[in-house]
Amino acid sequence: MHCEEVDRFIDVYLDGELDLGRRLALEQHLTLCPLCRSLVEERQEFRTFFAASVPRRNASPELEAKVLAAVRRGQAKQKLSFLRQPWIYAAAALVLGSILALNILFRDSGKELFREAVLHHSRSLTGTHLLDVTSD
Repeated sequence: MHCEEVDRFIDVYLDGELDLGRRLALEQHLTLCPLCRSLVEERQEFRTFFAASVPRRNASPELEAKVLAAVRRGQAKQKLSFLRQPWIYAAAALVLGSILALNILFRDSGKELFREAVLHHSRSLTGTHLLDVTSD
């Protein structure tokens, strides 16, 4: 990892949101580069100072309810937006078209074989003979 990349990923790293591979690369770079290590320490000190000096206020129950309702609406829209994907309709059309084509092409092949077997069996049962043998 280069110093420019470290500068790009410092805040994500300090938030604990950096993926494992990049985090390990960044930490390895920090062990080798004192300039980047001091930059990370400086940012961490600023974050600590800022968190300590800014007063914390809790959200009102009305605001919390509004935010939770908006999140739930967003989740419901995401579930429904899956059905709005054009590839779903293309896949459904492809499956239905394939089934239709197979049905048209191979419509009576099984029925014809079944009908012929029943016909030969019923012919063998009529009359005095019980076995119908074809000869060449």
